[in-house]
This record gives sequence, C-alpha cells and structure tokens, in this order.
Amino acid sequence: MERASHWPMVESSMHPIVSEMSNLLPLPVPGKLDIAKALALGVPKGPLLGKIKNGESITLADGRIVHASDCVGDVQPASAVIVVDCPSMDFFGLLEKNFNLNQFKNFQVEILGDPTQLAVMYHMTPRDIFNSTRYATWMSEFKCQHVVLNEMCSQEPIFERAFKRRIQLNAVDPVLFPLEFNLKNENPKLPENVSCGKNLGI
Repeated sequence: MERASHWPMVESSMHPIVSEMSNLLPLPVPGKLDIAKALALGVPKGPLLGKIKNGESITLADGRIVHASDCVGDVQPASAVIVVDCPSMDFFGLLEKNFNLNQFKNFQVEILGDPTQLAVMYHMTPRDIFNSTRYATWMSEFKCQHVVLNEMCSQEPIFERAFKRRIQLNAVDPVLFPLEFNLKNENPKLPENVSCGKNLGI
C-alpha cells in the first residue's frame, strides 16, 4: 500500500512554469512475529498466533496473558520517496523554505501519525542548477540516497534492438527521427549517496 501526497505547487513570478514536489509514502511495515518465541511462551499454533501477529493480547488456557510486544518486533518506519522538480533558480528559494520538505532533514518524522524516514530523493533538476554550490549544500542536508535525472546523466542504450532501429530511422530522416540521447558519460564526481538515473525509454 502506498499513499501519495502532492504538496502545493509553486509558481514562479518570472516564468509561467510550475514546480511540483511529490511524496510517496508506503505504509509502515508491521513488526515480524517471532514464532519460536511465541511457542516458547505457550502460545499454541493456530488462530491465537494470528491475533498476536495483529497486535492483540491473548489469554492462554492456564490464565496467563501474552502481549504482542512479547514476541512481535517493532514496527518498521515507512520509507518516503520524494521527487523534486526544480526547473529554474526562480523556484529554489521557495524550495529552501518549504516546511513539508525541510522536515525530512531530520532522521525521522511523523507523517499522518506514522514514523517516516526519507529513503530516496529524485532530482529532476537541470545540470547548471544541480551543480551549483547552493543546491549541493541544500541537498546534502537530506541524509538519504539521491538520484539525479537530467541531461548530464549518461544515456547509454539499454535495449539494443530498439537502439539499432533508432539509428536506422535516423539515417533515413534525421529530422523526424533525431538521436535525442547522449552516449558520452558526462557524470561529474558525485558523493557516495548520489547517483545518476538511467533512461529506460531508449
């Protein structure tokens, strides 16, 4: 299950362009039932194990009460995925001040009452903005994996047959069938937690 929230879009006063941030929030992962531990506490196999797994306390035949916390692990926080589209520096000042986004600078936050950790940020940001010191400093404040999706990423062909067909069509008519990908690897040296995405549409 996933919950998607689209934060208020930001409009630039200088350009009729809209920038949007989308946040995908999977539901928290329930704690794992330690069956061996439950059996050791006297919980018989069957429906009672299911009740324990669902977080319920049960009463055994001998009158003892077994709580879910006795044999079920902690709930794993939800992992958020954020997609940031920043088409120009006109939007960046508003990104820096956005409360919904900045709260993820903390290791863990509460979203809709559930503990949530930021796992990945996707940056649909032009190369000149992404490479700026200001953007790099802001991005480094989010302790997660970062994936950049822009023109600086190497777009090597992944589907060989489709790539060959594109080359053939380009030879017939380069205007109708332009080669819109770059075979050169222009990726700059990136921090360990930053990587470039790959184009699967070639």
